[in-house]
Amino acid sequence: MFSSRFVMALMLPDSLALGEKASYGKVPDISPPFTRIDQTFTSQGLKCGAWLYLPEGVKKPPVVVMAHGFGGQRWMRLPAYAERFAQRGMAVFVFDYRCFNDSEGQPRNYINTKRHLQDWKAALAYVRTLDEVDTRRIALWGTSFSGEHVIRTAADDKGIKAVVAQVPFTDGITTNLNYVSQPLFACKALYHGLADVIAAAFTRHRYNVQIAGKPGEAFGMMSTPDAMPGLLKLLGITEKEWSPHNYCPANIVFTLGLYRPITLLSYALNFSFL
Repeated sequence: MFSSRFVMALMLPDSLALGEKASYGKVPDISPPFTRIDQTFTSQGLKCGAWLYLPEGVKKPPVVVMAHGFGGQRWMRLPAYAERFAQRGMAVFVFDYRCFNDSEGQPRNYINTKRHLQDWKAALAYVRTLDEVDTRRIALWGTSFSGEHVIRTAADDKGIKAVVAQVPFTDGITTNLNYVSQPLFACKALYHGLADVIAAAFTRHRYNVQIAGKPGEAFGMMSTPDAMPGLLKLLGITEKEWSPHNYCPANIVFTLGLYRPITLLSYALNFSFL
């Protein structure tokens, strides 16, 4: 089944995963140089934005397909990873899900696992039409929420040669149990989730909550004391710059528990863990 492929589950220290803020988005000059090309592809009839990184002087390079995690957009730190791969002779295809950034779709910033997986499938179908890359050597790279999207996608696609799952999300039920252990948070989550379900059923609008919040302030899906500072450090931006992107429809509080990538463990065990 997957014996010839590899999955790497990475737990990176902050010093490696984040880097110093002063060098955000920059990497050492390593041959070969690369070019970045704006791309679009279609998923379920809607256009998704993407970048294609191509190393110069490399004929038919292998290609890494990459997308973000929970509420992320492709400009949010992913270029730093893509540039590293490209400067080591690999092509990289970095895309946004529908409803995010410059991709089409409504509601905006809609975190929906079924849609995300459809977009991964569509991105792979598009990459396989590219003459510039070696479509026999495709790897998937995901982080956090997308860390398990890539394992699920690879389980259904025999043509994937390698997977990198960085600090992957694994089990929605465990996450929900953690919420239930915090009664006040759980009650707020239920209230906001129901508000979105009602808004979606009876209006053309959605009821949004913050993706990241601060304890004691407006409700956020991630609201531990280190959530907001850690996210801002990762992105290398200010809270004011992050604010316009810091929202998602609140029904995620219900659908998150239905996503259980851990059930793919039997598939993952057929990979070699490095």
